[in-house]
Amino acid sequence: MQAADLQQIKEIIEDVVEDKVRRVVKEVVKEEVNSRVEESETLIILAIAKSFDEMQRQFDGVQEQFDGIQGQFDGIQGQFDGIKKILDNKANESTVLHWGDEQVVPLKNDVDKLKYLHKDEWKSLPDSGTVSRILVEQGIKS
Repeated sequence: MQAADLQQIKEIIEDVVEDKVRRVVKEVVKEEVNSRVEESETLIILAIAKSFDEMQRQFDGVQEQFDGIQGQFDGIQGQFDGIKKILDNKANESTVLHWGDEQVVPLKNDVDKLKYLHKDEWKSLPDSGTVSRILVEQGIKS
């Protein structure tokens, strides 16, 4: 073997070794980059999860406040319903007027009958104050 052959073999071996080193370095760099990307992804995912957890806690707090307000509203609504039932059971203007008509109309008719039966005596009755006083004294009227 000659020096030229050895030089050629040396160059081929250097090319093969250089190619192999380049591939190994490329693979190591690729693995390092992938490792750092995975670490970054993990950190980002953890940060996002933490943010979501914080937002969820805030939403839960808002929900609790809303539930409290809803409970207060339901209590007030129950009070309004109770007041409405009480008011529905109380006499209103229409009921009072109807009751008054039921009481006054027969009484008026009875007075008209008495006036008719005692038309002559009716005119000679004393004034209403005297009649009321006598009725109270006799216990007929309270």
